Amino acid sequence: MKSLDLPSHWRDLALVIIEADLAAAEETHFSAGEIDIARGFPLPRRRDEWMISRIAVKELAVARGLVSTPRSCSVETESSGRPRLIVAGDAILSPVSLSHTTRSRPRGVVESGTSVGAAAIDESAIGIDVQFIRPLDERGLHLFLSDEEVSALQRCTTPLRALHLWCAKEAAWKRLGGTITTLKRVALTLEAMDASSARFRGTDGAIVETACVTNELIVALATGE
Repeated sequence: MKSLDLPSHWRDLALVIIEADLAAAEETHFSAGEIDIARGFPLPRRRDEWMISRIAVKELAVARGLVSTPRSCSVETESSGRPRLIVAGDAILSPVSLSHTTRSRPRGVVESGTSVGAAAIDESAIGIDVQFIRPLDERGLHLFLSDEEVSALQRCTTPLRALHLWCAKEAAWKRLGGTITTLKRVALTLEAMDASSARFRGTDGAIVETACVTNELIVALATGE
């Protein structure tokens, strides 16, 4: 299992895993019920993404001392749509956020078909998103950005400017637990951006940061003030 180095102030909150032995994890990380869920996905890619994102949240829970073993916790979704970390089957412990992505074609050191899982845990609502670095066609910015956000972004010279904001919006949307229906309605104000990172502020005071954690992956984390 391989985890990525994240910004130092994220390390108690988030974990990103790019390599995991999923077959072995069935014995070490998952209950029989969870294995049944994973095996129920018709597409191998969807199964792998489900598993690796949950391996990430279980490993993070162990690292934070919230549980003693990965198998002693699971993730369940509340009626509101927010995921929660569950311990011993019934104790609602902490808000969590999950993300995953899969390399669909060869590039760099991450092989085609490799799934990446990300997880975040906090005492209050949190959101995380992970994306493979790629150019975004800026002709479609209006589909997920307001006019003000488009104008702010166009003043930046960073080549990945659209991807930074896309990833940040996804993390901010997850933090809100689905209470807002579209990314365009998740308003973010750009505070700073360079080639490898960015910082945004939500209208509710949320802080959303992005970081290129490798030359292939960008991660966004949304937290409260």
